[in-house]
Amino acid sequence: LFGDYKYSENEYTIAEEAYKQALSLNSWDIHNYIGLANVYQATGRYDKAMALLMNDADRVFKLHLNTLDRSTQVLRISSALELSIKEQKENDIQILTQMLESIN
Repeated sequence: LFGDYKYSENEYTIAEEAYKQALSLNSWDIHNYIGLANVYQATGRYDKAMALLMNDADRVFKLHLNTLDRSTQVLRISSALELSIKEQKENDIQILTQMLESIN
């Protein structure tokens, strides 16, 4: 949450450190990967953002989804997608849409 707050305040250096700290404590929280990738994107480090999402975040999210039944997977991704649409997070929308399509 602290990373989100600092990101919304355009304090990207502090937000980046907060997301990294959160990931060191809980490497299974997909939200922190997406937040960190958003920081990378906002600071022009597009390659780093893409690598993070394609490697680490995608792996964690898929491992988590594999522990759920199909209907729960769809429900969780759909909920995250609705929130991303509401908050107009284009990068998250694209990733979540791809994940939802891969389940169907």
